[in-house]
Amino acid sequence: MITPSDTKLINDLERAEIAAFGDFYRAASARSTSQNGLQLESAPGTIATIASTADVLALNRVIGLGLERPATAGDIDNLIGLYKDAGVRRFFVQLSPGAEPQNLASVLSNRGFRHHNNWVKLYRDVSPPPVVATDLAVRQIGREDAAAFGRIVAGGFDWPEPAQGWVADLVGQPGWRHYMAFDGDAPVATGALFAHGASCWVDFAATLSDYRGRGAQSALMAGRIRDAADLGCQQLVVETAEDTPTRSAPSFRNMLRFGFRAAYVRPNYVYATGA
Repeated sequence: MITPSDTKLINDLERAEIAAFGDFYRAASARSTSQNGLQLESAPGTIATIASTADVLALNRVIGLGLERPATAGDIDNLIGLYKDAGVRRFFVQLSPGAEPQNLASVLSNRGFRHHNNWVKLYRDVSPPPVVATDLAVRQIGREDAAAFGRIVAGGFDWPEPAQGWVADLVGQPGWRHYMAFDGDAPVATGALFAHGASCWVDFAATLSDYRGRGAQSALMAGRIRDAADLGCQQLVVETAEDTPTRSAPSFRNMLRFGFRAAYVRPNYVYATGA
């Protein structure tokens, strides 16, 4: 894993996710924004994402705190107020190794946050991917498949039903490529790629339960690696749950199979607002 002194790489990896996830919120239609209670607050190097109708931590989180400048107790209090005012039940702050001050985790704890779990940030270069065998057809999609893309992603991540339309809003947006695996004419799995400078961020990997184990995600990842190289990206970036002895994370192991390296562990500190 890289060390906290590798500030440029840490910042590049974090900024790719910040750019992509922020764009996900900005791409939402007025209908999706209302139905999902969406808000996006940003400051240099930091975003706070809000989906107030969904008790889903992945949709209610702060990324990049303490990267551009040292975070203060006042910053944290402002974040707590932001999420309380929005009616969010709980949210988390994700700390990268480059976050300042160095005792930021203690500052969060003193404000009522508790450690919830860890995500791992991974990256790889754009060298050719492993050969993948699958009987499914994989291709890039457009707006005609947006609704199916939204259904598969929201269902796979266990997001509320209104999130289907929100995810669908993203398909076809500038900077994005969206992909599906098909069994004949039936869409069965999804993935996405977002280009940001020298980095390509990958996410929205979901597969219908009846089609798991047939190589869909492997084929989708291989295709995105090749496309990242074609787009001129130098690295691909992804984050997954941490694989531990008590909690298996198949996506983490799949990333390692595809040549991704764990860059660092990012702890998540959750706050219950009482809303």
